[in-house]
Amino acid sequence: MSEELNKESVIEALKEVYDPEIPVNVVDLGLIYNVEVEDNEVHVEMTLTAQGCGMGPYIAQQAEWRIAEI
Repeated sequence: MSEELNKESVIEALKEVYDPEIPVNVVDLGLIYNVEVEDNEVHVEMTLTAQGCGMGPYIAQQAEWRIAEI
């Protein structure tokens, strides 16, 4: 763990996650609805840019990896 795990650090990590079809991160795109951190457990409520987005699993995996790096 390189920094403290809290809502702010999770949001900063999510700023490194991009939709491959749009060169903007998921935070700036407004795709993150809620972030909760409790007892080192993280819950992120987010959406995708379009219903049925084929990149959904990829974006979710990237988010998990970025958060795990904290």
